[in-house]
Amino acid sequence: MAISIPSGPADLVPTDRSLEIGVLRGIVAYRWLTIAWATLAVVFQRDHLTREGLAILALGAAIAFTAWSTLAARNDAGWLIRRSAVVIETSLGVSLLLLDGVIWGGVPFETRRQSLPWAWPHAAILTAAAVFGMRPALAVAGVLAASSWWGELEVRGGQDSWVGVGSKSALYFLAAIGTALVMRRLRVASTQISAARAREEMAATLHDGVLQTLAVIQRRSDDEELVDLARRQDRELRSHLWGTPADQDGFEAAVALAATRAADGYDLAVQSLLPDDLPSLPKEIEHALGGAVAEAITNASKHAQASRVVVYAEPLDDDADGHLVFCSVNDDGQGFDVETTPPGQGMRHSIQDRIEAVGGRVEISSSPASGTEVRFWVGGRTPRHG
Repeated sequence: MAISIPSGPADLVPTDRSLEIGVLRGIVAYRWLTIAWATLAVVFQRDHLTREGLAILALGAAIAFTAWSTLAARNDAGWLIRRSAVVIETSLGVSLLLLDGVIWGGVPFETRRQSLPWAWPHAAILTAAAVFGMRPALAVAGVLAASSWWGELEVRGGQDSWVGVGSKSALYFLAAIGTALVMRRLRVASTQISAARAREEMAATLHDGVLQTLAVIQRRSDDEELVDLARRQDRELRSHLWGTPADQDGFEAAVALAATRAADGYDLAVQSLLPDDLPSLPKEIEHALGGAVAEAITNASKHAQASRVVVYAEPLDDDADGHLVFCSVNDDGQGFDVETTPPGQGMRHSIQDRIEAVGGRVEISSSPASGTEVRFWVGGRTPRHG
C-alpha cells in the first residue's frame, strides 16, 4: 500500500471558505442590531422628519437586505461571499447616506441627534474586509465616507456638522483596517490548526500501522540489510512527523539530532518536552547546552542500557543566579551511586566542563533502581565557591 505524505501545511488544508462564512454569519447579527437601532431612532424622532415616507422606504430596503442575508446564511451561505452582495449592500449604504440629508431636511444638526442609517453601512465594510481583504474594504470605506460627506454637507447643507461627518468617516476606515488585520491573523491561525490536526491524524495512522510494522521488522528480522532499511525508514517518518526542521539551529536542533542518533544506533526512545516560550540564548550557550544534552542522551544509551529518555526544559524567571533556562535529561536505565562512583571522562568534560564554561550549573541524581537525571541551569552566571 503506497502512502502519500503531504509536503507542507498547504497540502493539509482544504481550500474552502468556512472561516469567512462563519464570520459573515456573525455580521448578520450586526446588521440586525444596527438596523433595529436606526429604526427605533427614526420612530422616536419622526416629528423631525421632513420626508417620513422616504425614510420608511429607505429603512425598508435595508431591512429587506438584512433579512435576505439571514436566509442566505442559513440556506446557501455561498451567496454571502459574492462580490455582487457587497456591491448591493454598499449601494444601499450610499443611498441611505445620501438620503440622510433629504429626509432630515432643514432640521438643525444639534436637534437631529441620529442619522438615518446609523452604523448599518459598516456591515458592507466588514463583509468586504472578511472576504476580499484590506484594499477592497478600504475602497468600500472610501465610497461610504464620500457619500456621507456629500449627503451631509452638500445635499443637506449642514456646514456645521463637518466634525461629526469626519468622525464617521474615520470609523469607516478604522473598521476596514481592523477587520482586515483580524481576518489575516484568523486565517493564519486556522491554517496552522488545520495543518496540526491533519498531521496528528496522519501521525496516529502511521504510528498504528507503518511504524509498528517497521518496529517488528527491526526486532525480529535476521536480515541486517532489511533491519537497516526499516530503521532508516522509521527515522525518516518520525522526523517528518515530530522532528525539528532542517534549517533550525541551536539547542532544539541539537536535541533532535541526538534523539535521532540514539534511536538509530541504540534503539532508544527520546521524548522532548520543549516549550515555545524558551528565551533566546547566546549561540555559545545554546551550543554548550545542546552538546551537553546530546552527551547525556548518549551516556544513557551506551552505558545505562536505557530504553527511554525524557528531555525537559522550561524558562526561569526568579533564579537566584540569574539563569534563564532549566533543562533536565532523565533516563530509565541502570543508574549508579553518585556518592561512591565518580563521574566518567565523558560526564566531566562533555557535560560539566562544557556547561560551567558558559556560566551554568550541573547537578546529577542517580540510583541503581531509578535511573539517572542530569539537570542544567544556563543563561546566567553561577558563582564559584572556594
